[in-house]
Amino acid sequence: MAVLGFVALACGGSTAPVLTATPTPTARVSPAVRAVPPPRTFAAPGAGVAWFAAAGGTVGISPDGRELSLPGTPIHNASNGSTGLRSADGGQIYIAAGGKLEVASAADGHVLRSIDLPWSGQLQASVSRDGRWLWIMPDATGTRLLLVDAERGAVVASGSVTLPSGGSGGAFGAALLALLDGRLLLMPPGRSEILLLSAHGQGVGIDARTSAASASPLSCNSPDPQMLHLVADGTAVAGYCAFDGAVWWLDLGRFQVTDHTSARIGNPFWGAPAFSADGRMLYVYDSWDGYATEIDLVLRRLLKSTRAIRPALALRLPFIQEVQAKGPNFSAALSADGETLFTTGTRGSSDGLYALSTSNLGVRAHWLQGRKVQAVWAGSDGAALFAMEASGKALDIVDLATGSVRTLERASVGGFTVA
Repeated sequence: MAVLGFVALACGGSTAPVLTATPTPTARVSPAVRAVPPPRTFAAPGAGVAWFAAAGGTVGISPDGRELSLPGTPIHNASNGSTGLRSADGGQIYIAAGGKLEVASAADGHVLRSIDLPWSGQLQASVSRDGRWLWIMPDATGTRLLLVDAERGAVVASGSVTLPSGGSGGAFGAALLALLDGRLLLMPPGRSEILLLSAHGQGVGIDARTSAASASPLSCNSPDPQMLHLVADGTAVAGYCAFDGAVWWLDLGRFQVTDHTSARIGNPFWGAPAFSADGRMLYVYDSWDGYATEIDLVLRRLLKSTRAIRPALALRLPFIQEVQAKGPNFSAALSADGETLFTTGTRGSSDGLYALSTSNLGVRAHWLQGRKVQAVWAGSDGAALFAMEASGKALDIVDLATGSVRTLERASVGGFTVA
């Protein structure tokens, strides 16, 4: 599906629910994960609506500027660091409200179903690529877990697991990735280790863990959890460390880290990873000095790294301030067809937005020159590109068919909800 038709270089505490008996999502015969390619993902209705955190809940903005609202507390995406949780096809948003998990339509904010939860408050979670399984954690300690079967609309397992001592994490210290077979990959806070967990009856137990041989590639000097993504052929999971751009592959059959490389970034935390929807490619945009790195996730190797954008003159802060200022970096987004990488300018410059061709990492289009943009999100339907200005009070919408731009002034704009 062609995504771009723009004009090139156009400027401008509750009671726990009763758990009913249910078959465990996976057999416990072997800890190895069978290679199951993720289902092909198509843009669902609402996939082109941008959702982001706002006071009192979550706000959606359609490509034509229509505003939607969804009250409740956004659920932190523990797979990619996004402030909200969204299905892979973009069609559903997950919210915590009144002791319930609410599954809402991204198209209009209508709540499709509500599922009772034994915990309330701030939650972090991961949803499987097919949208069936949700693993939820109520805090950053990584000891309490909840498994939800979204097809049944019910909690099927819950419990605590004993994790290794040592290490420390940030506000959301654990990384989670829900797998297609209902199991969970968990990276404990501050540990160079990955655990494989599943439902053990109505409880939760550990099936496997990586060995000490995998510790070195998994080491990441970051207060935030690493990003996790299922590779296209289903044989591996790729991880990304925000501190130094390190990329590694966990072979699911062997349950060991077998390969690793590094994206080129000019300073810690300035790399913005963009995984393709089909799980085949990873692009890392270095928002420090405009380099872009292309990594083939299936072949498990770096293909190229080149300077795509020349930095404009901008204020350079002392090194330590820059490090402390950067969390999950969303200064790049990939089009649904994987043909275009959208990026902000470099080093906090007022260079607006760029569109880079993924075939050669050259500039295809440029918008919003003179504006400082801090985050970008591309709708999965290919209709529009959304950009948050650094002021936090303006949202720009680029019509990708015409290249025209409209700006919505807002009291506050939070982080995008990224699938």
